Amino acid sequence: HSLDLELSFLSGLLFLINTAHFRAVHWMTITNYVLALIFSLMLLIFYTRFLDTEKKSNLVLSILLLALAIFSNTSAVSITPF
Repeated sequence: HSLDLELSFLSGLLFLINTAHFRAVHWMTITNYVLALIFSLMLLIFYTRFLDTEKKSNLVLSILLLALAIFSNTSAVSITPF
């Protein structure tokens, strides 16, 4: 039964490390959401301008901003090949 105690100590240690890691990097990862929001709002502006004026440059800019909003999150890079 000493193995059960050692495993419980190890799992508690791993949980402690994971929580500390989450708190240390959470403020950096949350900036991705802000960037995605900014790019999405700019996307809406240029897309509504495209609907009003039908200029292709506004459509191209809105598509570019959509790509930037999607790829502002680093986890999106890992799903790109799929």
